Amino acid sequence: MNMLIAAQAIAQGFTLVTHDLKKFNRVPGLKCETWGD
Repeated sequence: MNMLIAAQAIAQGFTLVTHDLKKFNRVPGLKCETWGD
């Protein structure tokens, strides 16, 4: 499911905001920011 979320974010040109960057940092081309502390 995480890869589907990542693919949609890339396709739409969005930055994905998540609390767990480990799950998404390995996806090339995906812009991520952390949510929380």
